[in-house]
Amino acid sequence: APAIDAPVVDSDMNKPLLHECGDNQNYRKNGVPEQTCDWVGKLQGRRERLCAWPEARENCPQSCRLCCGDDKSFTIVINRDDIQKRCGWIGKNARRRERYCKTVNSGALVENRCGESCRSCPWPIPSQQPSSTTSSHPTATSKPSSL
Repeated sequence: APAIDAPVVDSDMNKPLLHECGDNQNYRKNGVPEQTCDWVGKLQGRRERLCAWPEARENCPQSCRLCCGDDKSFTIVINRDDIQKRCGWIGKNARRRERYCKTVNSGALVENRCGESCRSCPWPIPSQQPSSTTSSHPTATSKPSSL
């Protein structure tokens, strides 16, 4: 599996590939039963705070939005009859994406578990590797780079 902070890159397109990514379903922050990866990822502020720590990043790459894809085992409940649908069903229709992606369903923020189908993958995902090509415009920095 690729390292969490070094996404797989397609050399032709120079952007991270979508790949299966998922969280450790056994992870519990500080051993607290309710504090799963889904709990880490439900609220933006909590996600930003906790995902700054290596423990959360390593156990919850999908909830921390360090990788992007659809969790093949995740289903949402779409009505009172408990009809369940997978991520791909959401992604086939813009109205479904609008209705479900920003909601919590089946215990998780849907766009965290269905990143590809919800079209919520951050492009480009920042990599830890420097670019192999030079940019046409200089980048503003506070310090000059060293050679």
